[in-house]
Amino acid sequence: MHEKNIKSIVKNQLKKKFPNWKRLPKKKKKALARQVSKEVVKNYSFANEVTAPLNELTGTPVIQETEIMTLAEMEQFIYDHTRYIVQL
Repeated sequence: MHEKNIKSIVKNQLKKKFPNWKRLPKKKKKALARQVSKEVVKNYSFANEVTAPLNELTGTPVIQETEIMTLAEMEQFIYDHTRYIVQL
């Protein structure tokens, strides 16, 4: 998880320091990304725990537990939506 945390720190720094990131040439982007990642890794402490939320590290949206169906509800949902379809 430390690698993902470092990656998110680098992304945040690049967004803040270079707002016109999309307009930069590819070679300049690579050089800047290498420079920022080297500095972050140099100052990063692997002894500390990762405090960033899991959805931020994995790049997934926040999902509430109430939005997740149980297996029984999913089975009923599938049954309700496929019973009128002719199955070959």
